[in-house]
Amino acid sequence: MNSPSGRNAVFCCLRYHVAIDEFLLVTRRYISSVVFSSVDDVALNMAQLILELMAAVRSGASRFSSDEFLSSDVSAMIEWCCLSPF
Repeated sequence: MNSPSGRNAVFCCLRYHVAIDEFLLVTRRYISSVVFSSVDDVALNMAQLILELMAAVRSGASRFSSDEFLSSDVSAMIEWCCLSPF
């Protein structure tokens, strides 16, 4: 494949053991199952806690105070982390 997206598709298929002709059948649920199966319960629980804390800060239900970060910095970090929530 010559196109970047084609090379990326082939790379993903090889890495995650998916036949190239089944590539279009890959769903978000399948990707989540592959990712979550490689993460232990402790790390998954910590990630969930961080996501909940970020959601509380983002919605204004909780405040994050720091001398090192402005409120806009925290908002930008949260926005970056939440680009593709599960």
